[in-house]
Amino acid sequence: MKDPVKLRNRAALIALSVILVLRITYEFVQSMVLIYLIVAVLVAFIIYFLIIWSCPYCKKGLPIATGDYCPFCGKRIHYSDNDDADSNQQ
Repeated sequence: MKDPVKLRNRAALIALSVILVLRITYEFVQSMVLIYLIVAVLVAFIIYFLIIWSCPYCKKGLPIATGDYCPFCGKRIHYSDNDDADSNQQ
């Protein structure tokens, strides 16, 4: 299963990097097209965030600040690399 926490973090890093580059470029070019691109990237990230930020088991949307377990079904939603390595060795 895909880890929604890792997907969210990668998407946030990519979106913030693109927005930062566009913002720096806007300082030199002063084009409204760059402002529209910044808004489009931000909206795309929000939509992507809403789509992937759900429990992989019960498919219910997760709250923004959540722990390692789904508050609805109680299953673990965040997979750590150490847990995967431990389970393969047993």
